[in-house]
Amino acid sequence: MASLCEGDNEAPGSLKAINTTVLCRMFPGHIISRRGDIPWPSRSPDLTVCDYFLWSYLKSKVYVSRPQTTDDLKIAIVQEIANIDGGMLERATRNFRKKT
Repeated sequence: MASLCEGDNEAPGSLKAINTTVLCRMFPGHIISRRGDIPWPSRSPDLTVCDYFLWSYLKSKVYVSRPQTTDDLKIAIVQEIANIDGGMLERATRNFRKKT
């Protein structure tokens, strides 16, 4: 399965493909992704609003400040979760239900 990690589903040289390759080498047999060690289909019925919206949203907010340590990252995640507007979550959930 290691050969599946060598490029993921992105264009060669993309940051996502590089990250996936590094992760697959660091944690062989443990990477869950569309083309990782443990296959996970896109649009899987097991995926939730958190998978499609929340993690992407949090990453876009948290990494702006470029946390330097794991503790900085944890603090930034907690702060951003606290700042999420309930209405935004409701809209994301409603939109997710329409698409599935």
